[in-house]
Amino acid sequence: MTELTSSYHHPRYTIFDLIAQLRATMAVWQQRVRERHYLAQMNWREVADMGVPHSAIEAEIAKPMWRA
Repeated sequence: MTELTSSYHHPRYTIFDLIAQLRATMAVWQQRVRERHYLAQMNWREVADMGVPHSAIEAEIAKPMWRA
């Protein structure tokens, strides 16, 4: 009788892996907050110079930090 073994191996994550992933996620979120705050502070002339519709800027500013 042959033994059935799976070649698929579940990866094992340590608490350090999880903490590193959490830190990376938090850094991305903080960057989004900074960028959206910067967009919110721009005047109409700066927005016009970017060539992006004002509605697109407003939509980006309104997103929560976890949404790309």
